[in-house]
Amino acid sequence: MKFAAAVLALAKANPEWLIENWWESAQEVYSWASANPSDFRAAAMSMGNRYDALWNFCNADGSAEVSGAEFTACAASAANHFGMKDSTKGYLYDFGVKYWDVIDRDGSGGFSENEFKGGIAAFVGTNAKVLLKAYDANDDGVLSGDELTAWKGNFLARANKFGVDLTADKVEAMTAAWNDAQTDGDASVATMLELAKFQLNVFNGILASN
Repeated sequence: MKFAAAVLALAKANPEWLIENWWESAQEVYSWASANPSDFRAAAMSMGNRYDALWNFCNADGSAEVSGAEFTACAASAANHFGMKDSTKGYLYDFGVKYWDVIDRDGSGGFSENEFKGGIAAFVGTNAKVLLKAYDANDDGVLSGDELTAWKGNFLARANKFGVDLTADKVEAMTAAWNDAQTDGDASVATMLELAKFQLNVFNGILASN
């Protein structure tokens, strides 16, 4: 669905900037997670049941693990389902290959539910970190004021480019997803965690509507 691609579009049009900063951010997220496992787990688990729809989407056989084959099929299906461009599909695949052994902590060859949650948390965390690098002009670690306005403006531009019809229902759903992601009730400021939660809310909303 092109709506998700527009919502999650990153600011910088320069593909070299995006490639460099996306992988740099992924390394930063995993380095921090490795050095602070308890804090990372707490952040990941603070997402609550936001993983459930994606877990069920990927766990085709309903077992205790998402197998390698299931995850590969799920990633391809999700990329198409969410209207991701080929370049974004490549990120999903490369991300899985590069960090598979890090996510699969017990070496079983698949992801338990908690491992799956950790992997998804790291992925949306990486996206959130890149958004901060793109828009956090004063480097205070959050998006606010003109920074949020710039991100929203980029979303509207991407939505128009992708031919997305921003109906009243879609705007209402996106607003609800944004408000639900706020950890402090202040929708005018977005932390990295809130940006990550917003992404999961958007994914879940799209899965629920199809």
